[in-house]
Order: sequence, then structure tokens, then C-alpha cells
Amino acid sequence: MDARPTATVADSLDRRIISALQIDGRASWHRIAAALGEPERTVVRRGTRLLESGLVRIGAMAVRGRSTVIGVRCAPGRARMTANALARRTDCVFAHMLTGSPDCVAELLCPRERLASLVMDELPGLPGMVESFTLPVLRHVRTIREWHAGLLTEAEIAALGAPSAPTSASSVPSASSVPSVTPVPSVTPVPSVPSVPSVSSTLSAPLVPSVPSVPSVPWAGPAPGDVLPPGEPARELSRQDRLLLHALAEDGRCTYDELARVAGVSEATARRRLGAMRRDGTVRIRAVIEPALLGLPVEAVLWVRTAPSAAEAVAVVLAESPYVRYLSFVTGERQLLVLAAFPDEPALYGFVTRSSWLRDTASVDVSFVLGSLKRGGILAPWLRD
Repeated sequence: MDARPTATVADSLDRRIISALQIDGRASWHRIAAALGEPERTVVRRGTRLLESGLVRIGAMAVRGRSTVIGVRCAPGRARMTANALARRTDCVFAHMLTGSPDCVAELLCPRERLASLVMDELPGLPGMVESFTLPVLRHVRTIREWHAGLLTEAEIAALGAPSAPTSASSVPSASSVPSVTPVPSVTPVPSVPSVPSVSSTLSAPLVPSVPSVPSVPWAGPAPGDVLPPGEPARELSRQDRLLLHALAEDGRCTYDELARVAGVSEATARRRLGAMRRDGTVRIRAVIEPALLGLPVEAVLWVRTAPSAAEAVAVVLAESPYVRYLSFVTGERQLLVLAAFPDEPALYGFVTRSSWLRDTASVDVSFVLGSLKRGGILAPWLRD
């Protein structure tokens, strides 16, 4: 069953703490409290509850290979089985079941030299599969790692920016080191948003800002913030690095002391090795949540086709929207793959019928996300052994 955590997000402070953890899942409670301008004891209590309840999960994933999106059309009644098989792959980043066609979509990390084997040997063996299509990702514009729903100001985001290297062995407490707290009140329902005006260029804007006209953007190469490295990782992980990664996959907020004991190295070495892996992009620390916790329960996948010369300009405007959680250029007939989350269906309707980026768009195919079996490289709780 697609069970969900039963605890609730209390208010806007809970959501702001979640957004802070999305920016840096290993940020100390002290740094989060300072960035948000909130009492540290309050942030510790709220943040610990979010982690211990499972509403927010912090994990790590090794970046091996390049991103490839897989869409699968399944035999009737077999979509869950197919999505489950994709989600359980160690190279799977996300796996969602959808309305329409395809029945499920996933992103895999696959070295380009292994792409032929993936397409011709591995995917045909997926249970329940009738047809699949493979879309290598040419460039990420935004991934879930960069998305935080526009709930923080630019100054708060800057204060939470991941440091170039860890500074203290005790800067990241484990969830179990903080006392349990009493439950907080349940969340106030998010009001319905009848339409989608414009999307502002600042992430601190309300969830429904105004959409500027689509600019003309000359191509000047990949943006500095691109998530994909220019090539495959140049080195293999050492045994100690693999042990660190395994511990972080279970709890992305392990203290450096805990990591050192797991890997059999000194605390300083654990701190240095993790810092190096994060800086070179070998390892990504991710905060995984359900968008509904941020007041965005309606998830959709958009397949966008534009004129080739307009694709970059359309992507620029789409990336400004706080609704857009993931945006990538992919191969195939539709150049842009968008994963988005909305407060309600009228907001989705407005986004795909009245936004200015549609003027340079040839077609938009929309599918609802029926269920997510994996997010950010972390299996859904009900699938974990």
C-alpha cells in the first residue's frame, strides 16, 4: 500500500525548516535557527520531530553516470509492479506512477557507455512492461535538490548555503541525540488558488506570483549551476568512502564521530573525505519530502515541446516558478521534462493554460502523479525492508 506518514506539519515555521533542510540536509540546527531568525530550541524541537516522524528523510546518493529518463507503458494492472522494479534499482533517482501514457517514469544514473546495455538488455526484462522509451538527459536546469517552494528569502538561502568544508565534528547531531517533543497542532488547510498569475524572479515570492514575458536567451553553454558534471566521475570510491556513503544513505545527518567509527577512520578524515565528495559532486545529500507537506499536494509531470530555438527561453521562465521541482532538457520529440507540484488543480490548470511561456510552446502533455515509490534516491518508507 502507498501508506504515508501520519504526523502533520504544524505551520509555516515547520515548512521553513523543511526548506532549510532541502538546501543543506546536514546544516546544524544552530545554523538553521540563525538563518531563519528563530530561537534555536524551537528549531531543534521542530526539526527533530520532522525527522523522527519520517516526514523529512535525509539521505545520500553516489553520482555514478549520467541521468537518463525512462518511460514505461505497462500491461493493465501492472504499473505498480513495473515502478517497483525500477525504484529498487540502486541507480534509480526517482520513480513515479502516472495517469495517461507512460504509466510510470523514472530517472536512472547510467554511464553513457552502458546505455546500450540498459536499453537492449535490462529494460526489456522489466516485469509488466509493454513498451519503454529512453530519454538521456542533456542538461539539468533544476533538480529536486535545488527546489524549496519559494518559502525562504534570498538572504535566508544565502545564510544556509552549504559550506565549502565542514567545520565542526559536532555540527550535525543525529536525530536520536535530541529529546522527543510533544506533538504540534495539525496543519491549517491550504486555501484553494483559483488561477496562476505571474511567476516572480525571487524564490521568496508567494506561491502564485506573476509570469513575465518569455525573454530571448542566446545559448552560451551550460549554466554554472548545472547539476550534471561535464563528464563521468573520474575516480572510484575507496572502501572508506563507500562505508561513509552507506552510513549516510541510512541517515544523512550522522555526526562525524559516527561516520568515523563506521568507516574506521579518524573524525578529521571522515570530515575531510565527506567534504571532498560533496564538493566534487561525487555524493549528494538530499532531503526527501512529500510536496503535500509544503501545501502542494497536486503533483504533475509535464512533457513540453517547443521550437528548438525557443527551448532555452521557455526553460528560463519555467525555472523561475516555485511550482517547478525538476526541469531537464531531454532527447526525443519533447525537449523539456518538468515535475511540478501545485496547491490545487485550478492552479495546475492556470499554469498550463495562461502562463506566458506557453506562447513559445508547441504542446504540453500533462500527467498526474498517482504515487511515488522513490524520491531523491530514497525508497518510499513502505518499500524499505
